[in-house]
Amino acid sequence: MEGFTKDFLIPNSHGDVSREIEEPKKRNHDDDEPELINYDRLDAKVDLSEHKPIDINHLPNDLQAKYIICEELGQGAYGTVYRAIEKATGKTWAAKMVKVRPGVKREDVLHEITIMNELNHEKLLNLHEAFDLGNE
Repeated sequence: MEGFTKDFLIPNSHGDVSREIEEPKKRNHDDDEPELINYDRLDAKVDLSEHKPIDINHLPNDLQAKYIICEELGQGAYGTVYRAIEKATGKTWAAKMVKVRPGVKREDVLHEITIMNELNHEKLLNLHEAFDLGNE
């Protein structure tokens, strides 16, 4: 916690207690720390009336043409989530990439897309678009 001191009471082998105070460490702004992004600033309300069902039998493969894939936001058991910027609108989305590999069946991924496609509520994440990139 920058700006605060830490105060420790430490007993020694003789039963005496000594006090140590740890001063705050100065931050070097030249460190190679990643820039923090205020995602709330990027938040835009999605109009639920604009929801278009996705045909899982005809998924496009032009992800790179439509989106700029940015930094990784997180990982899960089945995939990795990235920040993605839609080139046409400038809107920021979360893009989940699922690699189809042993243990992850293509049918299971398509089933998840089908379920998310049916969800349409303001309190839930809505599926915006889905792509088939072969193995991802």
